[in-house]
Amino acid sequence: MAKQVPSLMLLGWLGSALLLAACEDKQVKATQVIQELKVPERASSIYITDQVTIAGQALSLWFDTERCQLQAKHPKLKIEPIWLKVKAPCYFIKSPGTDTVQVYQRDKMSRVLAVVGTPTQEVVASKRCGTEVEGVVIDASGKMRASNVLHRGASLCADQGLENAQYEIFARD
Repeated sequence: MAKQVPSLMLLGWLGSALLLAACEDKQVKATQVIQELKVPERASSIYITDQVTIAGQALSLWFDTERCQLQAKHPKLKIEPIWLKVKAPCYFIKSPGTDTVQVYQRDKMSRVLAVVGTPTQEVVASKRCGTEVEGVVIDASGKMRASNVLHRGASLCADQGLENAQYEIFARD
């Protein structure tokens, strides 16, 4: 019986050591779970801020590294992106009280859209407002060009619309 006591003691010590190791392992795992995870930053600073389809042509405004870019997909033409003068984020001007993009039909040969951008620090992004408005002229074939006229002034929101006279100024440049 004397021989069994040391082996029981050895077994007890071994069990205690394993229990202690298991407890330490649980503590390590617990600290790993408690650590704060860093949220990764947006991998790309390029994204769409607004889009519309006009006469079968899909137009989209892109926020591209703080700049505003107009891209178009036409069923028959390859249209190069246009860098606008207004700063991102930018949005198409809508007809007042609707979600429809305001399109000025200048004549049978051209249409004019307006883009608002260059928001101030006070403007909330959800309001879709800015201090600059730029025109985009689309000819009958679907080719686009940015207007050379840039209207600067008080804050204008995308849902306020513009007068026809302002569209005419964009088209005449």
